[in-house]
Order: sequence, then structure tokens, then C-alpha cells
Amino acid sequence: MTKSLTNAPSANIVGVKPNAMSDRTELTGQPSLRLPDPLSQPGQVVRTAAFTLSRRDAVTNRVTAAGLCLGLFYITCADLAADEDWSAVLAGREGSRWVIPLAQDGPTRIPRVCASLRASYFEGDPDAAVVVHPEITFWEIRYKGKPKSPRVVLEFDSPPLTPSEVRPTEQAGDGTLTLRCGHGLTSGEKLRFEPQPHKNTIGYWTMVADRVTWPVRIERPGSFNVGALQGAAKNGGGTARVSLVQGETVVDSAEFEVEVTGHFQNFVWRHAGVLTAERPGDYQIRIEAVEIPRVALMDVRQLHLSPKR
Repeated sequence: MTKSLTNAPSANIVGVKPNAMSDRTELTGQPSLRLPDPLSQPGQVVRTAAFTLSRRDAVTNRVTAAGLCLGLFYITCADLAADEDWSAVLAGREGSRWVIPLAQDGPTRIPRVCASLRASYFEGDPDAAVVVHPEITFWEIRYKGKPKSPRVVLEFDSPPLTPSEVRPTEQAGDGTLTLRCGHGLTSGEKLRFEPQPHKNTIGYWTMVADRVTWPVRIERPGSFNVGALQGAAKNGGGTARVSLVQGETVVDSAEFEVEVTGHFQNFVWRHAGVLTAERPGDYQIRIEAVEIPRVALMDVRQLHLSPKR
């Protein structure tokens, strides 16, 4: 556990104190600890001056961190699969199809990829469906009973690239930028890409600190109208902020009220504001919560940036 954290490039740990009374390790550090990410996504940040991390759970391969920040107690989880070698599993990709051998012991897990699912089934029997359950940085293959084949097939709408394989989104000929949810890089405790055909969204937006970003390349700068394809149930909604970021600098931002649509996957286009890039370059488009007054903020399927005429 300590080895994984101290090997993280941006982990900032001051002290390590084993707790003999339980299977926990107490660590103290600077106001933020950036946890390692196995696929070059932005690290998950725990903003706390003192925190306690439990040892890795052998079943879930996850760590729970509890912290006290500005007088507020909260719990945050992060996958610590930084030492996972996915090369053998990723070798089964060909075009938009991915053949995956089932694990001999324990659950079958695959790295999170940046494509929406079209179908998932046992090899040789397309009618024998399997379920893909998304976690933040990995997905789990689930099925009932005995497997009908030693391998499963996943079909996607586009090649299943990992986040580190995805290039920044570039402007189309008309100057627009189309940002699909699968290419969004989530960070935080709960937020994740849900690739299932009935979802195809960024979801689980229950924590204000969670955010999603899209790397973009702007060659023709200017002002852009930002549209968000979003949905929210009656127990959802709130205020969100969309920002244009370059490095650590917020170049421009706008806030918008999430429209309650009756269901998180009942998507409607919502004007989120106007963002201005004054010069060409590589940027990030980021959405974060400002306020989540009820259960969850929203689901987001797509962003569209259109040059303002």
C-alpha cells in the first residue's frame, strides 16, 4: 500500500504511522494528495491536511480514504490499480471489436476505454448477453450462472482506445468541437463514464468535487457557444460550471443551471454559456459542479462548441 502511494509522481506524504489496533495505515501529508491513475487520467485528489487510508482490499482492489477538510468529514474512494498490466487483455482488440478471456479466479476486469458499447455477449453466442459494469478506471464483466464460453465479445461504436491512446479533439472544418462522453476524463470519488447502450454517459455525479475534462486542440480561436446534452431526474439538478483551461490556468468559464428532464438518461440540449480562446493551442474543456442540492447533478452525453458569429 505504502509502496503504491510513494511511487505516485505527485503523492506528497510526510509521515506514515501503522495502526496496530486495526488493518489500517495512517498517513499525514500536505493539503492535497494526488492518487496514481493506471491509464494516465487526471489523478484523484483528496483535499485534506490529515487523512487515513485503509490497506488495499484484496477483493475490490480499492482503497477508502477518510479526511477532515474545513471542518467537513467526507469519504473518498480511488482505484489503485497503477501496477496492473493490461497488455494481454488489450491485445484482444481489433477494430471496434474486443475479445476478452474470462479470468480463471475472481472477477474479469478490463481497463476503462473511451468508446460506447454496442453489444456484449459470450463468444459464439450473440444471444447470450453479459453485463459490463463500469467502475471509475476499470470495468467488470458480469453474468449469471456458468459461462457459456471461455471468452466474451464486446462490440463498440468506435475503436476501444484507452485514455492514454486518445488524441485531443480537434476542430471540424466549420470550426466546431464535438466532445463525446467516452472521451471525457473523470476525476473524483464517484464520477465515471458509463458505456452501456442504454446509458452512454458521464454519470454518478453525486459529489461536488468530481469533474470531467476533455483535451482539445483549438487552431481557430474565438468565442464559442457551448451546448451540453444533459439529463437529470426529479431528484437531480443543480448548478454546473464549464471552463476553458490551459495548463493550470482557467482561461474562461460560465455557470449554468442543469435542466431537470424527468430522468437522468432523458437528454436535452442545454446552452451552457460562451467560452473564449484568444489564441491557438492545446486546452481542456472542464465541467464541474457548483452546487448539488439533491441526490445528483446530472448525466452528460455530449458537449458541442460552436463558433459564435
